[in-house]
Amino acid sequence: MRVTVLLLLLAAVCSGAAEPPDYLVKMPPPDRLYLTPNIDAFPPLYEGDRGGSFGAWSYTLLSLSGLAALDALENGGSSLVWIHSPGIVSYTVILDDIFDRTGAERVELPDPESVVRVGMERGWVKGYILYDADRSDRAYYDEINLQDPAYNNSANVATSLAADLGGILVEARAEPVFAAMGLPKLFDARDKDERWCFENHRDLFSRNLVHILDPKAPHMRDYAIATRSLCVFGVVPLVDEVLAWLEPNAPAMGWNAGDEHKHVAQLSRFAHFTTASNWIMNLPTMSCVRAGRDISWDDLQVNRHSRVDPYTLDWPEDTHFASFVLSDGDNVQWFLGGFANHAHAYWRAGNRGAFPFGWTMPVSHLSQVGVSLLAHLARTATANDQALSFPSGYYYPDAYGRGLDADSDWYGQRVGMFAERFGRLGIRIVINIAEDWESEGALHAYRAYAQQVPDLAGVFAMQYHPYNAGLGR
Repeated sequence: MRVTVLLLLLAAVCSGAAEPPDYLVKMPPPDRLYLTPNIDAFPPLYEGDRGGSFGAWSYTLLSLSGLAALDALENGGSSLVWIHSPGIVSYTVILDDIFDRTGAERVELPDPESVVRVGMERGWVKGYILYDADRSDRAYYDEINLQDPAYNNSANVATSLAADLGGILVEARAEPVFAAMGLPKLFDARDKDERWCFENHRDLFSRNLVHILDPKAPHMRDYAIATRSLCVFGVVPLVDEVLAWLEPNAPAMGWNAGDEHKHVAQLSRFAHFTTASNWIMNLPTMSCVRAGRDISWDDLQVNRHSRVDPYTLDWPEDTHFASFVLSDGDNVQWFLGGFANHAHAYWRAGNRGAFPFGWTMPVSHLSQVGVSLLAHLARTATANDQALSFPSGYYYPDAYGRGLDADSDWYGQRVGMFAERFGRLGIRIVINIAEDWESEGALHAYRAYAQQVPDLAGVFAMQYHPYNAGLGR
């Protein structure tokens, strides 16, 4: 649990009429939305394949969904593909909202093979790219050992090259299934690794975002392909090189291996931020509903009915305030999934609204790629719900850009990427997590919020470790 202390700041009031800038890629609305069968029922493709949401079909169909979204984004294509997961309640809420707002035709496909055939017919799929599953003996998103012969990141190589080649991902043991469908093999990535991919093909990839994904997991490969993103993994020297190559202030989609502090610090040094999004599916389709076009900014304000106003509080010196705040609101995947999915907890708790409570929410990210979910939260919020926000991602401001040009204010630029958006979303309180909450870098962050975030009331300032470094101050 993250325990916070309140640092009150005087805020400079900002104004501006232009739409806030996007830092995440959004897809156009579809005329037709293809639904796969339930991902949990995907059958095994070969002996030893676990099937379901972590099986080989999931890699294949998520990559196909990414190719469909790429066609919509770059070629004016009119269709998208939704990897159906009806067991996740929030995904059902999001999907229904997408249909309501876009008017897209709903086409349910009977089996995974029929989804591939649609991709072939519509020209999204030109062939397949072979990869080997990572067979290292470790849990998902655990640290990696590059010397382990069982570790294999060819799935990330295949993901990185899929957009350029027009290929779906196929685990090598499943190749006969796709060859029998008449698909050609476009590339064999089995003996290639991420370093080979970056050193030989970096010109193919966007420098405005990167995907950091465990090769053991299929999730988020749709968005990686749709955005022509490089896909890497591990807190390793190669990732340092990739982060230095990216444009500053680029989002890192997904999550990295092992110790949280190590990989967030790695991103921060090169002026990037993580979105905590490694378990998401269907982000391309979710992003097709747009704030300001399909729904008003006012209707995305979770706080629009809140009766809790920090400006109305009296602050005598001998008074102490206690606030109940749920932490880890930087986690986009959790909000799109588990936060609104648990039957008797978090947003669906029976006593929500009975007393004032603060919810840290990734509202800036959601207002770009999760508008349907954010609209649901705003629509169902009570007068006792108050949304707070991490400053658009997870990073340490006092380490931000330390590995780059010291004369550039990368962090001030980062705040500029979300400050006006916070004003549109009615965010009055920001949560800042630093390596040293009283350092000059952290103080610079507080000043940047006060100068750029409209109507800022204050900052919950905290330190990565220990969280209660202020001891009540």
